[in-house]
Amino acid sequence: MRNFKFISIILLLTLVGCNLPTRQATPEPDLVSTSVALTLTTSPIAIEPISTAAIQETSTPLPLEASATPSLTPEPTATHTATPVVDDIRQAYGSPTWSRSMEDGKSFGLDASGYDDGNTKFSVSNGVMSISSNSTIGFRGWRLSNPTPQNMYLEGTFRSTSCSGNDTYGLVFRAADYTSGYGYYAGFTCDGKYLLTRWDSAGTSTVISSTESDLILKGSNQINRLGILADGNNISLYANGKFLKSINDSGITSGGHIGPFISAYSGGFNFELDEIAYWNLP
Repeated sequence: MRNFKFISIILLLTLVGCNLPTRQATPEPDLVSTSVALTLTTSPIAIEPISTAAIQETSTPLPLEASATPSLTPEPTATHTATPVVDDIRQAYGSPTWSRSMEDGKSFGLDASGYDDGNTKFSVSNGVMSISSNSTIGFRGWRLSNPTPQNMYLEGTFRSTSCSGNDTYGLVFRAADYTSGYGYYAGFTCDGKYLLTRWDSAGTSTVISSTESDLILKGSNQINRLGILADGNNISLYANGKFLKSINDSGITSGGHIGPFISAYSGGFNFELDEIAYWNLP
């Protein structure tokens, strides 16, 4: 595969403006990545993103606007495709449309040196992507890959190597691009909760508030599989193959990029992504 170099822009957004910092190369022309930090909130209030991003083109996104109220209904509507009843949701779909087992980081624009912006760090070795954050206030960092599925079952296998409390790991999906941060964020916390937020041009909204579940293994050195069934406006979350909750949200309906994210509160949060895969729905 041909290697291209493209410009990476680190975006530091504050209440008064933004600054343009250093540049770096990424190894794959068709597999671009990003890492941006966002002050995470579990309610739809104003937020200010702070940190860096690697992007495909030179651009300066506008500062985010303040809050938004999610357009939700309390119960999900019918999906396009019925979900078969199985003990493990993954068994319903056969071989994945796309999967990565982290033998290398090319699908996420990572070479042997990895990525480190001083707050969030990504590296790939020994068959896992290691992700860590020094944040104590919930800054959110992510990496995105090139596919842009819309209606799908998406799953990531995570190992929480060192974490506690509200430290959150999970998956970004339907991400609009590599620069804005817009998309859905589904995650597990280290104290055994699940959540779903949406970030769009109106701000960040809580779609599923932080909810405890016995299906999620708590604490450090635990392996959990996070699953997302996204079919039109209907979004369902799964833990280790088991159903958690469905919600109807029309905020983002088009396809978008996928990848892992981290949001840290402990100041030394680290986890590993062992596999990420998705299955297109019929």
